[in-house]
Amino acid sequence: MKNKTWKERFTPKQWEVLKADRKLNPRILFLSGAMGSGKTAVLLIPFLKHVKKYIGRGVNFIIGGATLGSIKRNFLDDMEKMIREPIHLNIDNSFELWGNTVWCFEGKNSDSWKKPRGMNAAGALLGELTALNKRFVKEVESRCRVPGARIFGDTNPDRSQHWVKTEFLDKSGDKLSDGRINILAFHFKLDDNTFLPQDYIESVKATTPIGVMFNRNILGMWTDETEASIYGEYTKYIEKYQSLYLESGRNKLFVSLDLGIGDGTALTFGTLEKEKLYILHRYINHGQPSSFYIAYIKEQAKLLKFELHEIVIILPHDSVKREDAGQFIASRYNTYKKEFMNVVKIQAIRVTDMIDNTRYHMFNKNILVKEGMEDFISIINQYSWVVDSDGVINSKLPDHGKEWNAPSNTVDSLEYLVFHTLGMPKTVSKEVRNELELETDYTREYKRTYKVKNRSY
Repeated sequence: MKNKTWKERFTPKQWEVLKADRKLNPRILFLSGAMGSGKTAVLLIPFLKHVKKYIGRGVNFIIGGATLGSIKRNFLDDMEKMIREPIHLNIDNSFELWGNTVWCFEGKNSDSWKKPRGMNAAGALLGELTALNKRFVKEVESRCRVPGARIFGDTNPDRSQHWVKTEFLDKSGDKLSDGRINILAFHFKLDDNTFLPQDYIESVKATTPIGVMFNRNILGMWTDETEASIYGEYTKYIEKYQSLYLESGRNKLFVSLDLGIGDGTALTFGTLEKEKLYILHRYINHGQPSSFYIAYIKEQAKLLKFELHEIVIILPHDSVKREDAGQFIASRYNTYKKEFMNVVKIQAIRVTDMIDNTRYHMFNKNILVKEGMEDFISIINQYSWVVDSDGVINSKLPDHGKEWNAPSNTVDSLEYLVFHTLGMPKTVSKEVRNELELETDYTREYKRTYKVKNRSY
C-alpha cells in the first residue's frame, strides 16, 4: 500500500492550522471545538516542533491537564508514537525530552497554580482548558518567559461568557507591539474530522439532542446552557422596575450572603414591598475577611437610604460552624452578630427544594429586579445542572463551578434571600415541576394556602 503523503495525514482543518502556525508563529495557539474533531492530535505537532528548537538547552516545558490520567490519554500516549520513544514519568511527574525537562501538572484544583510557581519555562501545552483552574492557567502563562516561549492549548466549548473564550479565544488576531500575533485561535466542528466514518458522524448527530449539547459537541459552539439551565425558563417572568419609593422607617433592607474565602462571597440586597421582593443591588468578591463585607454592606445601606437597625443579614445554615478570616477568630455568624442587630441563619433545605421555591416565586412574578442589572439575570441563567460526558443532564445535581465567581455563588445568595423573605409554600416541592401548565390553579392555591407573615427582628 502506498504510504500517505505528509498532507494526506491531516484533515483540511488540521492542515489549515499547521500552515497558519508555521507562517504566523503566534505566541499562543488555541484550538477549540467539538469532541473528536481532531484538535488534540494536530496540536501536538507544533508543540513538539517548538520543543525541538531548544534541543540540548536544559530548559523547562509544562504540560497541564485536569488530571494526570487525562494528560496521559490526551497527550502522552500519542506523543510516544510521534517521538517513537516510551515516556516514563519520574516521581515528580516529569520526563526528559531532547535534553529538556517536561513537567506534567494537574490544573483543575484551586491550589494548582502553586505547582508551576517559581519556574521559568520555554513553553506549555494545556489540555481541557475549560476544566482547568483560571489561576493555574494564568500562572503557567506567566512562567513561559524564556525567550521565544510559546503556549499551545485546546478545549471543548463551554458557555458563551466563559473566561477561556472571553480572555483568550475572542482575542484571536491581536498583535504584540512588534507586530507578531499574540493569540491565534481555530474553531473545529465534528465534520472537520474527515477521517471519521460518515455513518459514525450521522449516528452521533442523530443521537445528540438538538440544543446546547448539539451546538457544543457537534458544531463546537460556545453556547449558553439553555437546556441545562436551572432558571433559564423562569427568569423571563422576572419583572424589571425603574425606581422604588420606600417610605422611611417602613421597610427592611435584607442582605443575603453566600459565604466563601477560597471561593466567592456573594451578596444580594433586597427589600419587601406589598409582598414582592425587589432586588436592589448585588456584589461578589473573594479572599476577603468578613470585616470587608461588613463595611461594604454598611456603605451600600447608606446609599440605599437604610438605617443600621433596618438591615437584616441572612446567612447560610452552616455559618455558625465556619471560622472567619483576618482579624476575627470566630464563626462568621458571631462576627456578623457583633456588627448588626438583626442576623438570621436559614435552616438547612434540600438543594432541589430551594431551587423549586425560587422558580415558583419567579414564575408567579414575586421577584423584581432593578433596571440596569441585566448582568444579574444573565448570571442566574448560567447556573446549570451537571451535564455528563454523554450529554445527559442530571436534573438533581447543580453545577457549582470551579471559579470564585461561578454562577452558583450568586444564585445561592438569591435563593437564601427568596426563601427568607417570601417563604416556601408547603405545596411547592410537589407542584412546582408542573407550574407552566398550572399557572392559574397554582396561583390560586398559593394565595389560599400561604401568605408572607410579618416577622419581628
